[in-house]
Amino acid sequence: MGLPFFCWQPHSRSAHRVHLSLGEDLSDLQITPIRDVSDSVSIQGKFSRTTGRPSIAVRVVLERFTDREMFRRLSAMINHLERGGIVGFGLDDTKAYAATTKGVHFQNSRSFTVGPNLFNAYAPASTSLVRLTGSTSAPYGDEFVIESSAPIAAREYFAAYSSASTPTGDTLVSIDETGGGTTNLRCHNDYPEGALLRHSDFYPFLFMPASGVGGALLTHEHRIAYTFDLRLEYIIPDYEWTFLQQPPEKEVSVDPDKPGATEITPAFDIPEIFGARSIYLTADRDYFWWE
Repeated sequence: MGLPFFCWQPHSRSAHRVHLSLGEDLSDLQITPIRDVSDSVSIQGKFSRTTGRPSIAVRVVLERFTDREMFRRLSAMINHLERGGIVGFGLDDTKAYAATTKGVHFQNSRSFTVGPNLFNAYAPASTSLVRLTGSTSAPYGDEFVIESSAPIAAREYFAAYSSASTPTGDTLVSIDETGGGTTNLRCHNDYPEGALLRHSDFYPFLFMPASGVGGALLTHEHRIAYTFDLRLEYIIPDYEWTFLQQPPEKEVSVDPDKPGATEITPAFDIPEIFGARSIYLTADRDYFWWE
């Protein structure tokens, strides 16, 4: 198993992605789903709920570390967050993995077909070959999350029973290959094309809520031991709307390092949302990535 890590894109036109490995296991990692809702009950007793923005609160705690260099690098990241920056975080720097689903997956599905890993660049220990690891014996393979975008934001956790390439180059992740109920049975919800399947402890888009600015995020005991206690929120992006359905506003240039790929300018500010500088499409426009 790898180590916890952060990564982010500084607010600079020529910036490169910064990677920060914490170098040791966390003291604590707390995950809390949150959602803005408004309820009403009619005189006849009919209940209805209006759902607003969903997200996930992620609290990362590293207590009593003594590395002053780590203190300096975490301070730089906190400043990036205070200015509205986005960071990625994962519990295992060999599992910076998330991919979007291909096609619709309905309730009772036992497997998910997904495209390539979208976040190879997020951790140095991850490569384009990173996949979820499947296992047919307890406790089975990697734990992953399948989640749809707002406003529904359905979400389920599974353990991978198997993970294999398809003839089309996609990946088929099975949660119960034989139908024998050996893992977490079948999914309970419907998931549209473009839903995100990610490693359960990998959060690619995190921001600091306004309530966190100015808090005691990085404290010390006489500058001997330091404690890092950071509360962030995970953005659940709508990949289906953002990339798969909406045409670019205009084509800008062809990247010579990626033959056949075209750099595009979307109709809205992707870099501010995802912390990226450039968005690329393959020549046949069926696969995207950002840097």
